[in-house]
Amino acid sequence: LMSEWISVNDRLPSDSLALVYAPLIVAIGYYHAPKWFLWFGGGEHDKEVDNVTHWMPNPQPPKKL
Repeated sequence: LMSEWISVNDRLPSDSLALVYAPLIVAIGYYHAPKWFLWFGGGEHDKEVDNVTHWMPNPQPPKKL
């Protein structure tokens, strides 16, 4: 079950990675105060993004692979 989108005005994620929404973008990202980043493997490949409006926690992985 996917969670509902959460406004960044309501609360910010406490987990390291989240599904983030910015106009024209839905991607895996993270919040590292005070900035949002799109995750591309970590470090220098990650891209700062300043227009994230909503986020949702990542779903749990399958129990059986």
